[in-house]
Amino acid sequence: MTTVKPNWFLKVQIIVMLLSLMLSGCSQSRALSPPPPPPTTGSFSSPPTTTPTTPGSVGTGQTSTPVTTSAYPIAPLFYDFEDIPIPQEMDMITDESRVFMVGQFKSGVLVFKGRVEANSLVDFFQAAMVREKWQFKSGFRYNRSVLVFEKPQKTCVVVVYSRLIYTYLEIYVAPTQARF
Repeated sequence: MTTVKPNWFLKVQIIVMLLSLMLSGCSQSRALSPPPPPPTTGSFSSPPTTTPTTPGSVGTGQTSTPVTTSAYPIAPLFYDFEDIPIPQEMDMITDESRVFMVGQFKSGVLVFKGRVEANSLVDFFQAAMVREKWQFKSGFRYNRSVLVFEKPQKTCVVVVYSRLIYTYLEIYVAPTQARF
C-alpha cells in the first residue's frame, strides 16, 4: 500500500504567501479624513447639492460637487441627506441603500463600506454630526457601535461595525413625528 506524504515545504510557502497578502492589504488601508471644522458664516463656496431630482423621485446619491473650502482639508461627501457628512474613504453600497420622499421630507437608509478603523469612524461622526447641528442623544461603542442624533422633526441613527476586510456604515434617517 502506497501512502501520499504531504509536501510540508509547499504548505509553508502557501501560508507565507497568504500572510504576506493579508499584511500588505492592511498596510494599504486609507486613513480616515478628519471631521469637518465647524461651519462659519460665508465659509461654504456653495451649499452642498444632490443630483437634481423631480418631486416624488429619489436622487442618485452622491453630490455633484463636494463642499470644498480652505477650511476643509479633505472635504466629506454629502449624499442624499445634505446635513450628514460621509468620509471620502467610504463607498456607498447602492443595492442595500434606500431613500424615499414624502412631500419634501427624505428618509431611508444609506449603507457604505470602506477600509477604515471602526473607532475612528465613530469619532468622525461624533464630531461631524454636532457640527452639522445634530444633537447627540445616546449611543454605545465597540463590537457594533450605534450613535443616535436628533434634529427638530427628524432622527438619525448611525451604525458602525467591522467585518474581516471592511468596516460598514449604516445611516438611518426618519421623521420624529408623522409628516404626511
